[in-house]
Amino acid sequence: MDWIERVMKYEADDSGTLKIEKKNEQMRREVILRGVLSVTVVSAEGLPALDFLGKSNPYVVIMMKKLGTKVKTRVLHDTLNPVWNQTFDFVVEDALHELLILEVYVTTLLERGSRI
Repeated sequence: MDWIERVMKYEADDSGTLKIEKKNEQMRREVILRGVLSVTVVSAEGLPALDFLGKSNPYVVIMMKKLGTKVKTRVLHDTLNPVWNQTFDFVVEDALHELLILEVYVTTLLERGSRI
């Protein structure tokens, strides 16, 4: 049994009924999962050709919603099947309430960046 299961477990009292211990209930309210999240953007396949030459210049934007952290991969030029193999680390303070968002964008000669 890991530590979070111990925090949330039920214990039987003398009458045999199940109850949550007050200490465990307090601890459960205070549980905040902290750590480092490693995200590896590997590749994409079959992206739409948005360039007039029939290619795209894709990149990926990764955001941690609650933290407000935003990073992006390098732009790969003239490809519909990019391979990035880039890893990003995020320090997460509250994993139960955090949201990871990944969006694929392309750059073209006419536009700065368009989401696919």
